[in-house]
Amino acid sequence: MKTKERSAEIIRLSSKGQLTIPSEYRDKIHLNLGDYLSIYDVGNKFLVIEKANPTPLSEIVKALDKEVKKTKFKRKELSELIKKARKEVYKEKYGD
Repeated sequence: MKTKERSAEIIRLSSKGQLTIPSEYRDKIHLNLGDYLSIYDVGNKFLVIEKANPTPLSEIVKALDKEVKKTKFKRKELSELIKKARKEVYKEKYGD
């Protein structure tokens, strides 16, 4: 019986906790910038990584993050806009 040969790559963790996946692996599963990955803890020894489909919420967060970076809101301004939007939604839903 022929067994599939396994190979391992040694990669280094950056100071920000990031790993670089070698290009041959990224190419193999067609990973692109911004793609999501699922990581599983397997007996505290191995991590299995697969390409994942983002949830609708993660897509919304990604879009909002992009817009916030474009507008360069200050935290206080953003907080005030959120408060205003909450009041408007409450008013629409429950009235005055």
